[in-house]
Amino acid sequence: MKNIIAPIDFSETAENAAIFAGNLAAFYGADLWLYHTYEITIPVSSFGYPFISPSEMHYAAEHELEEYKARVQSALRTPINIYIRAEDSSLTNGLESLCDEIKPDMVVMGITGKNALARLVVGSNTIKIIQHLTYPVLVVPPKAEFIPIRKIGFACDYEKVIVTTPIEPLKKLVHDFNATLYVLNIVFSN
Repeated sequence: MKNIIAPIDFSETAENAAIFAGNLAAFYGADLWLYHTYEITIPVSSFGYPFISPSEMHYAAEHELEEYKARVQSALRTPINIYIRAEDSSLTNGLESLCDEIKPDMVVMGITGKNALARLVVGSNTIKIIQHLTYPVLVVPPKAEFIPIRKIGFACDYEKVIVTTPIEPLKKLVHDFNATLYVLNIVFSN
């Protein structure tokens, strides 16, 4: 394992996921990338809201990420290499580009939602990333603490197992974590 990416929206949930990802990176000897996207909004009238220039927005995002990086580093059991990146992009497109560039072993995200049910199921940004990204995504519940991963559960549909199972990434995860793989298939009988 060499690189882990933690998307950051500056929430407590994202900070917990970043600390989890940092401890995961420390345990497996990987580097951590803290990644934040923002989108510049163009006012449609002169009576809208104060305009922030793209350079000001980028500087502010990088400044916040540097402070975030320091907090994450201080919360880790072992120091690691932490890199930051902020850019004007949608989360889905920006994260896909960064993944294609650095080829992470995993993306670690927190669950953020408006209410308890949304947090329980999974936040909408997290769902979009899981559906869109072709890299492994680990979803970290709020307040989860890192322990070494030794068991991996994989739910699959035995009817379409050849078509729907990402064999190579799954083998890599099991190997990287030196874990045991458990496969789950549920059959409903009438």
